[in-house]
Amino acid sequence: MNSKRTFAEALERALHRTKAGKLIVVANAGVGLTALVGGPALQGCGSEGSSQENTVPSENPDDGILIGADGKGDWAQDEGKRDTKMVAYTGESWREDKNCEPRAGCMSTDVFLKLRVQPVQNVNLDKKRVGVVYHEPGRTGQTTVLGEFYSTLQDGTEEWHVRVSLKKWEHAGAFMFTAWYQDGAGNTYYDDNEGEYHAAAWQGTWSIIHNSHGASPILNDGGLTGSLIMELLDLDYDKDVRLVWTLDSWKTVNEYKIGSEHVNNWHWLKNTYNGMQLWEITLDYKGSFDKFEYAVVYRHGGKNGSKVYEFWDNNGGYNYQVSKNQPGARF
Repeated sequence: MNSKRTFAEALERALHRTKAGKLIVVANAGVGLTALVGGPALQGCGSEGSSQENTVPSENPDDGILIGADGKGDWAQDEGKRDTKMVAYTGESWREDKNCEPRAGCMSTDVFLKLRVQPVQNVNLDKKRVGVVYHEPGRTGQTTVLGEFYSTLQDGTEEWHVRVSLKKWEHAGAFMFTAWYQDGAGNTYYDDNEGEYHAAAWQGTWSIIHNSHGASPILNDGGLTGSLIMELLDLDYDKDVRLVWTLDSWKTVNEYKIGSEHVNNWHWLKNTYNGMQLWEITLDYKGSFDKFEYAVVYRHGGKNGSKVYEFWDNNGGYNYQVSKNQPGARF
């Protein structure tokens, strides 16, 4: 099955999609850049048979998502139909590090995403393609990556693997993506997690959420006061951040959420770098107790029945603890 697209095909494809009214920059090795007024940003295949198609900066530098006039964010959404019976991300992914050296460590990694596809009979297999479009918070542009057929499952669906190749030092450690499928009969289907996008944290939870500022509240006879500052990757605007805490060793559990008031509510503090943001909560809880234990959870998705991606900073599974008249401690 031919998975490559020539520069001419990419250009024709870009010209065909003009309804979003956006600037296209199509690039191909040895050709240069061609600017067009029309559809979403798209590029030809990379050099030396790469299945990864790099895109150029989008029109929204704040989140790297190219939004069209119809509210859709990438070409698969723009031209396709959301249908998870035809294509779906299974939720399974893994990574393989490459170019590893004893002193410098591994310089690059391949992230594999597993997709499920419903095949269609009597189609042009040369035009059948499966892949993802991904973008990274804090970075402009999007990238289209083609997948490879892996196997036919017992129910007749197909398993495809999409390899996303990344240089470790150039990327924040996570990306958002839409899975897509062109069935060979002229139809495009996609799975974008009900508009929320799927998330792949290939560098682990620390790349999404971490306490790197050492801020800790103080507990005395009057209660708990002080603030916490967390660094979060900006996966989306309508994020869900919660402080989960207990005073009785988790016999009862309480939560503080995002709110307009700064006291006992999470609030945005500022943007930092590579799509990261600082979020703060100012704590003021009156009473007499000896210990305050807590963890922080960051949830992406959950809107319109979308899959929820949940990331915890729970001090490596031990949770954080503040004891009376002692500074906050990590164990």
